[in-house]
Amino acid sequence: YVKDVIPASLIVLVVLAIGVAAYLHFSVQGRHMFAMGANEEGARFSGIRVVPLKIQAYMLCGLVTGIAGLLIAFKVNSLGPSDFGNSYELYAIAGAVLGGCSLRGGSGNVLAIVIGSALIMVLRNLVNILQIPSELEFVVIGIAILVGVCVDELFARRAATRAAKAA
Repeated sequence: YVKDVIPASLIVLVVLAIGVAAYLHFSVQGRHMFAMGANEEGARFSGIRVVPLKIQAYMLCGLVTGIAGLLIAFKVNSLGPSDFGNSYELYAIAGAVLGGCSLRGGSGNVLAIVIGSALIMVLRNLVNILQIPSELEFVVIGIAILVGVCVDELFARRAATRAAKAA
């Protein structure tokens, strides 16, 4: 009965989100990844071994991407040609930006990214409900990314102004 009510992809999302959040926020290597994302050169000078950590980050990214590919394959019951899943990277970037991740790196929150990704899905559904042509869906998502980047820049400038006044 539970499988009819709760999709398997939601269960995988919750488990992965909890695992990634625990890894990034509560482990030494996760904190080192945040440091490396904020300033790779600074992380190297502070004694963090950047190259193995970068390899580990790419390996974890590949693992999560493989799980996502399997979930997509299970959803559609097939895999198509090489352009199958094309433009999903746009949705991933938009979800991260709307979730508060800085494109400069070094900041982010797993829960906020999950919420940002849900917001992207709401935007996609809104495009369908408002009967906006499907070709303009990418324009809507691009505007969402632009708004997210502008808000991030606004917060970064405000923080820099506060830091300058405090000094």
